[in-house]
Amino acid sequence: MSLSRLLPVCLAALLPAAGVAAAPVNLLANGSFENGLAGWSSAGSGARLVAYGSTDPGQNAFGETVHADTAVGPGPDAAGGSAAYFSNDHAVNATLGQILSLSVGAYRFGFDAYAPANGMGNPADASFALALAGTRLGAYHVSSLPLAAWTRYAGTVNIAAPGNYSLNFIFDAAGSGFAKDVVIDRVYVIAANSTVPEPASFALALLGIACVIAIHRRRPK
Repeated sequence: MSLSRLLPVCLAALLPAAGVAAAPVNLLANGSFENGLAGWSSAGSGARLVAYGSTDPGQNAFGETVHADTAVGPGPDAAGGSAAYFSNDHAVNATLGQILSLSVGAYRFGFDAYAPANGMGNPADASFALALAGTRLGAYHVSSLPLAAWTRYAGTVNIAAPGNYSLNFIFDAAGSGFAKDVVIDRVYVIAANSTVPEPASFALALLGIACVIAIHRRRPK
């Protein structure tokens, strides 16, 4: 192949290799609740599952259909077909969490939240937050959420010493009765520097290097 034809091939191999990256790996188990509540532990009558689009009152928000998660953000997981639902009117610091083994470094973490319309009609408010290693994310009252729309919450935590750390959702209806409720999905913890080249990118890069070597060898002496 002539140099004039070989050069475009090399550029086509090198440019995508420089820009294609794989999605980061979620350090949480079952962050999108596609395996039910497997991997999660709960206390204080925490959460149950809902299925998107279901008309079954046992699988939706007490008769209200929950729409699939449409929030856009850095979380690595797809929405899937289910989510976790905090709806205990008498809950006091109900939790849903996991234990993570984390190394020193910065981590991004977050979740998506949704307030069903019938829960918003309840008179009492409820507070909600996600806590990881002393950092709280999305600490709010459920009444502040948009009605029946997905909202993404994202933040960063710095881990100064390696060890096991608790990640916990905390839902508190203050035992008031008839409290507002919340659905959560796509929970994630990822290393802040976790974006890495895909295997295909390495292959393209090798092809580009081979092209450069070939061009160098074909230059007139």
